[in-house]
Amino acid sequence: MLLARLVGRIALGAVLGMCSGAASPCWVSASPRSVPYPPLRNAQQKPTWLGGGTAPSAAEAGSPGSAGSAGGSGAVASSGPLLPDAKWCGIETLSPPPDSATPCKLTTLPCGPVGAERIHNNSGEETDDLDGDGQRDLVIGGRMTVSAKEVFAAIYRGTESGYVLSDYRVVPARAEPTFASALLVESGKAPVLRDGHDLVESSGKSQSSARLRRYDGQRFRTLMSFCAHRSEPSTWAPTGVRQGQNRVDFIDVDKDGGKEVVIQGLLAPLVFRFSENGLMLIEDRQLTQKFRETSHEIVRARSLRAEAERLIDSGEVRRAAELYQRAFLSAPYDIDLGLAAAEAQVRSGQPDRALEMVSRLRFQDPERGSIACTMAAVQRALKNPSAEQASLRLCADRDSDEARRRQAQSRLRELSGQSSAATPPPVAAPSNAQTILEEGLGAP
Repeated sequence: MLLARLVGRIALGAVLGMCSGAASPCWVSASPRSVPYPPLRNAQQKPTWLGGGTAPSAAEAGSPGSAGSAGGSGAVASSGPLLPDAKWCGIETLSPPPDSATPCKLTTLPCGPVGAERIHNNSGEETDDLDGDGQRDLVIGGRMTVSAKEVFAAIYRGTESGYVLSDYRVVPARAEPTFASALLVESGKAPVLRDGHDLVESSGKSQSSARLRRYDGQRFRTLMSFCAHRSEPSTWAPTGVRQGQNRVDFIDVDKDGGKEVVIQGLLAPLVFRFSENGLMLIEDRQLTQKFRETSHEIVRARSLRAEAERLIDSGEVRRAAELYQRAFLSAPYDIDLGLAAAEAQVRSGQPDRALEMVSRLRFQDPERGSIACTMAAVQRALKNPSAEQASLRLCADRDSDEARRRQAQSRLRELSGQSSAATPPPVAAPSNAQTILEEGLGAP
């Protein structure tokens, strides 16, 4: 719960520098102030409730229905259709900035230039050079008064004459702001910043929104907004909780000496290139495809899958299942790989592991028929006829493979006590992965 008293963020110990490769974003922890309350976090620090710590109580969490949260409550899945990952926790659509975004008109904070001691009782804190002019800047945020409903975060740019209010934003009333910190520092350019806010609800839902921003000489411009983390109770998930997170990396995908922005995690990797002198991000589909084909993770997954298929051919199903699982962990957004991995788990007598994989895949593409077919095979292995029947119906209705649809229909008749129809004409010999799926569905 946000503190009623205005709290300033503690400065980072050093400029983050340029993050390269697929490494996690680098950042330095802030040191606590000598006051009886903790400092607010910078945008690179993970709140305790995202790292396995104790979640806030219902009183601290706030009320449902805030921006970014889906419907539903308690430990019940959200109502309505199952949203795919890209819509549930993906890239957020940006609203056009207001024509006159003068921060001074939005708040009673002093416009400046002023000294730090005159900014809300000296409650601000110096931080990184956020605008690239070589001078440290200042951030503050929280509530203006104990009874104030508005929760804000602000940036004061450091100048020779003093601090000047340059950015002011309001976050949802129950949210905790994360303060701007430098992610990418390039010579001769303003750094790329990250800020955002975290929202926790009493129903057990939580969401972290993040923004990439850059100073354009007049204001801090938002280049991108995305879902960094989301979690909510869901009956669709084997664990009872649906959750996922995305990260941002800066990688020279096209090897031209400049960094691109890569968003990945829950989402399959998406590559964005800078344009307009670094003040705009545009998705580049060609670079996205290149990254998905050449990244270390996908190359490793491809190698592991090839070895797993060789083991399947030689009858070493258990070892193949282990390699398939490792391959899927390297590229969890690859649906075809995930289905093959789940089928191998069923074949090796590990349907619980297969259930986790297929449930994860279903969140990616709820309408895909082949996922329903594989889920039916998993539920049959788990001896869950009602869940198997539900998946079989979806398989028979949605799958594009005629042979699998017939198998699903035959299995449905078997489960309902009806006699199977006449044997259909023979089809071409299936692949090993197809054979595993047929065994689960029950080939006619």
